[in-house]
Amino acid sequence: MTRSGSRGLFRAMLATVALGGAVASEANAQAYPTKSVRVIVPLSAGSATDIIPRVVFEHVGQALGQSFIIENRVGAGGSIAANAVAKSDPDGYTILVHSNGHVIAPAVTAKLPYDVLTDFTNITSLGIVPHVLVIATEQKINSIKGLVEMVKKKPGGLVYGAVVGTAPHLNAEHFRKAMQIEGRMVPYKGAPEALTEVLANRIDVYFSPILPALPFLEGKDSKMVALAVTAAKRVSALPDVPTAIEQGYGDSVFGLWIGLYGPAKMPAAVVEKLYAETAKALAKPDVQEKLKKMGVEPNLMPPAEFDTYVKKEVEVSAELAKVAGLAKQ
Repeated sequence: MTRSGSRGLFRAMLATVALGGAVASEANAQAYPTKSVRVIVPLSAGSATDIIPRVVFEHVGQALGQSFIIENRVGAGGSIAANAVAKSDPDGYTILVHSNGHVIAPAVTAKLPYDVLTDFTNITSLGIVPHVLVIATEQKINSIKGLVEMVKKKPGGLVYGAVVGTAPHLNAEHFRKAMQIEGRMVPYKGAPEALTEVLANRIDVYFSPILPALPFLEGKDSKMVALAVTAAKRVSALPDVPTAIEQGYGDSVFGLWIGLYGPAKMPAAVVEKLYAETAKALAKPDVQEKLKKMGVEPNLMPPAEFDTYVKKEVEVSAELAKVAGLAKQ
């Protein structure tokens, strides 16, 4: 055989191997999942970002015959969890559920170990959770006006809790600037810790996703008061709590949205299967009822639409971070 003939045969063999690999990869994707799936969450147990996937993926796991195991990896404003997923194999067995802190991070963190726009596969959004502004009952404040009056008389101004670089953080800073009050942020790992500190009067307020705040607000003898919700209209989970808009704070529709992501270059078949089964779970009446009671509005988007949404939200978050004075240096 001539040298050119040998080269041709070698190329043909390589092409055959590549084709075989592609066929095997596609077959594996179609069979997905054949083992447990890790769902990495960057916030603590009990937070909205933790509870929503627990509700949804219980049904997804049942439908697909495999366990979807929630794994909380807290710290660094969510970047530890996000980086673990970005660096994982793109086979669909390690996925991320993150709040909109994911798209805020590039605006407020100088050196992320990943690129939000290129290192992830954007699968779908799961839900929207408005924020509720809470304060300890013993502070004897029941409105935004009362809070502002109290803070303006207080040395150092407003002391609020937040997970650094998340939606509650931006919301609080945006509010503080709009109300023209001084203040400082105390960092926490998640909503449960911040809410506990509100009760202990170690911080004044917290802009909490409604979900983790509800247990603190229930009952006549609750030791926490909801001053306002940052939504366009009142929410069914807290029907008696006025919106911030009703109280004269116009630019205040601000909340938490939760998204589902994987590492970049995930097989299209896996992405579509995760999206389809998530859509089925969110359509179940019992899931919808659970989420409604927790103040969560399902917000499903197909992968292509969600991809466009994420890119836009990165830009919007960068602008909000500048307004709030949180843009990275």
